[in-house]
Amino acid sequence: MKTIAPLLLLILATLSTVQCGQGGHQVYYVTPFHWIYGITVYQYKSYHSVQVFRVEVPQDSIDLILQFRVVPVGPCGDYPIIIYLQPGGIPLAYPTNDTFPPDFYTKRTEFKELIITNNNKTTLYHTQRPVPGDWFGVVFMNYSDDRIKQRDLQQQCRNFLTVSYSSTVMLSVQEVVLNSTVSVNMSYHDESYFKLFIGKMTSSKVQLQLGCHNHSCNVSVAVRLHGLPGSSPANNMTDFRLDCVNQTQCTLNLNLIARDAWYYLRLVNQRNATERVQMTLYGDDCLSITNSSYFTPTSSCQPPISELERSDSFQSSLTSLFEYIGDDSPHSDLVLVTNGTRRVASFEIRKLIDIGSTLSVTISNVGTLYDSSAETDSETIACLMKDLPLNPVDGACPSDRRLVINATRSEATVYVPYPEYGTWYITLGCPNCSQQLIELDISLRPCVDAQCGRYGTCGVYQSGDIAFGICRCVAGYRGYGCTDATLARPDWIELLGTCLLTISNGAFLPAIIVALIRRHFILAFMFLFNMFFSTMYHACDEDLYKYCMFDYSTLQISDFYASYVSFWATLTALTQVRTKWRDLLYVVGTMIILVAVIIDLHSMWGFLATTLFAAVLMAISWVVVSVRRKRCFPERRQWLLTILPGVLLAAVGLVLYTAVETDENYAYVHSVWHVLMASAIVVVMPPREVVEKDFSEQGSRNGLRADNSAGS
Repeated sequence: MKTIAPLLLLILATLSTVQCGQGGHQVYYVTPFHWIYGITVYQYKSYHSVQVFRVEVPQDSIDLILQFRVVPVGPCGDYPIIIYLQPGGIPLAYPTNDTFPPDFYTKRTEFKELIITNNNKTTLYHTQRPVPGDWFGVVFMNYSDDRIKQRDLQQQCRNFLTVSYSSTVMLSVQEVVLNSTVSVNMSYHDESYFKLFIGKMTSSKVQLQLGCHNHSCNVSVAVRLHGLPGSSPANNMTDFRLDCVNQTQCTLNLNLIARDAWYYLRLVNQRNATERVQMTLYGDDCLSITNSSYFTPTSSCQPPISELERSDSFQSSLTSLFEYIGDDSPHSDLVLVTNGTRRVASFEIRKLIDIGSTLSVTISNVGTLYDSSAETDSETIACLMKDLPLNPVDGACPSDRRLVINATRSEATVYVPYPEYGTWYITLGCPNCSQQLIELDISLRPCVDAQCGRYGTCGVYQSGDIAFGICRCVAGYRGYGCTDATLARPDWIELLGTCLLTISNGAFLPAIIVALIRRHFILAFMFLFNMFFSTMYHACDEDLYKYCMFDYSTLQISDFYASYVSFWATLTALTQVRTKWRDLLYVVGTMIILVAVIIDLHSMWGFLATTLFAAVLMAISWVVVSVRRKRCFPERRQWLLTILPGVLLAAVGLVLYTAVETDENYAYVHSVWHVLMASAIVVVMPPREVVEKDFSEQGSRNGLRADNSAGS
């Protein structure tokens, strides 16, 4: 029923009709449902865990319907799935309440949070009068499980999100222009919608006049930037409302200062009778005005807008620089600001290309054009806004968007993470100076100036068709720039973990020495190979204190390969066969393991298959020897002193490795694993005579020996 009900509503909406230019019912078009399949939902650990998807909302949309369904695969519990939605940009939300670095602007114009469950049921989200354009969503599982799960040993839970969406588009929105009058007949509670385009050189102050034919009005009007307005303003800075009650004429002054944008108007007749409403929009065309002195803080026209020149980096992803080039500047990036005037510059944040970066805006005081020591008491103010070139000196600019420099502060910076796409403006003013040179530095870079400080690394991640920069934090640090030290671990703890993981490999030294004494030279080399690459891998795998002799992937493959080969070689050495056959098994096993590691490094099946095969060969050889000797092999003493203790040590190590390790205790538990496995090898290592001579020549003094026919 949840999926059928909205569809019925959409179908009923299409039955409404209207004659163009008249009030009353509206004409709608319902778009087909679009589907996004197979979005993998991950447990949230940091922002790199989220998956990003995109929803397209057409222009003039009256509503938006989204349906979400999470399908679990495997043994999954009922975990909450969090979805954040935002029009225009990637949602900036941290469920763990991480803090941001200084000078970061993190507010969003619209932000929605949904909580659903992975129960394979559809969840409906319906919003009216959505902002048209691209909406972006992020999804993740909100539960904590820091266990390190070994793939193929435990059945994994996987959740997949399916998103479907549809919009209802109003086709009866009338376009109006400045300095024109529109008349419309409206019945009781009828609604009429209009849209007005504000160009680059349109007056920032538009006057709207309402009047009714031969009597007083009872009409309400709402104005909204970008989208169809509702009954109340969604944004006090860009939206307006007026109730014209019992007046023959009403006036609403609109500060429509957004450039190259659509404003939407909604008229509603509140009188219980048919009204003929007249609406007139008055405004000036500033295109013919060229005298820069005209652009004062009290002027209805905007000052000339300089479009910043963009230069994209071909070496770094999500990186762009913007340059201010104007006739009033001695060279690029320097802006001359004078008293009583404003300098406005615009730049474009591109859809999909730039929204995953961090916008950085810095202004710094250079001095005056003629004397850098003059006017030390002057103050320069800049305002950074999307869509709106606000005056920075008249109080209209929000405090968290203002950059102020003066004699005591020569530089000011603001960062906007994951900026919304569209046109952005930087407006500069100097209320108490004659002239001032300001250096303007505007750039797009991932993370925080492409860095994450000492406790993080900056990376660019791809989710669908969207790339975004993320800081991967270490040592317990969190946040957008790895500056939140709420759960941070001391540096000495990180150093201790690195030391334990590397030094614990020294437990293989006794195994190497025993192998050399007993002349198991192949085993000794394999154990040495394992110890060396395990040490180097863990030295490179750590976060804070690390040393990489080779690249990380080489060390990782070598460590995994050496570990698997050590298991194979140890079991093969215990197999009761002739030396030439044992050497052949060494070579065959190492080659098979090499292929398995290359195919899938993290799969346990290759390791388990070869280890199980070696164990079966060993068991068969023992059974054959026992049958030929007509008594148990190995003997009871050897079982008690070597086999069972070695198996016990290895079993404890495997339990720790597969079931106990977590992100927090990894350094300690994995170090114990190193010691236990190396100790198990020393305990079960066969004596020297087993390899040197044929079993038929062994004396009764050898605990692991065969009868005269054992080696045949």
